[in-house]
Amino acid sequence: MTTSRRPSGTPRDNLIVGLKLHLSQFQPRDDYRELLELSVIVLGGMLARGIRFWQPVAHHHARWMAKLIYAVKIYLFRGQANLTARESAGILRYVKFIVSVYVPAWYAAPSPTSAPANDLALLKDLVGYEDKSLAKALADGFARRHLCYLSESLVPLAFFDEDLSLGRKRAMIEALSSNEGLEDLTKRAVVDLKADLSQKTLADFVTKSSRMFFVTLEIGDGFLETDPAEWHDDSRYVAAARKVNGIRVLNDFAERGVALMEDYNLTLTKDEDRTQHILQVVEAHRGRFPDANKSTVNRPH
Repeated sequence: MTTSRRPSGTPRDNLIVGLKLHLSQFQPRDDYRELLELSVIVLGGMLARGIRFWQPVAHHHARWMAKLIYAVKIYLFRGQANLTARESAGILRYVKFIVSVYVPAWYAAPSPTSAPANDLALLKDLVGYEDKSLAKALADGFARRHLCYLSESLVPLAFFDEDLSLGRKRAMIEALSSNEGLEDLTKRAVVDLKADLSQKTLADFVTKSSRMFFVTLEIGDGFLETDPAEWHDDSRYVAAARKVNGIRVLNDFAERGVALMEDYNLTLTKDEDRTQHILQVVEAHRGRFPDANKSTVNRPH
């Protein structure tokens, strides 16, 4: 059974529920948890471990999350920061967008199967955002650079989205045989932001060419001949879902890699060959020792 992507309740309550849901899941770095907790605090929510504020960490240009954390803290302590009226209005505008739009979208990003639905939801949120000048700039940029998961070649990821309704999936199946595709598959979907997006669904992005998704991943699409309500009992769907859910979406992995290489390039070497060799050694080491447990280190290799 699928669940609603947006819980019923006030927008503020829905945001708090969503942020707390992410908090209940494992977060790989402390700054991830801190940003979530600060967002809950800004919204007036309560935290299981109480309200606390951590000492600011190093501000690195590759660690974009630090900028968000600093901004939220400045807003929370604005009474002690001696901000001008213009600065106060600016930080409020920035933090309001961070907490209500950006943070929820970012923390949902690592899921490959929900990426198409999340991208469409974020695009609608940006277009409909109350700060119209900010909304236009952000929506234009997002539409130009970040709609790859709505492309006809990747939107089939949504067939495996547990939060997408059966009705939406049935509409996508129908679109596979009715919507004509492009001769050359584009990397990103093209969306007219002047049109009404409120009724746009994932099926609008699915075309006959979308079947190439299954060819590229070398997975069968025979389960599409059955009703989505029966997919969980179909071994073909189960096998395909297992493979699709193993896909990693670029997100924190890219950020960590950028930060690591920035630090490394500034301290150790300028030699490109040596850099590439070290990267290969590190990758091989991670494969042999995926964790720091004693049993792993002592295991014969």
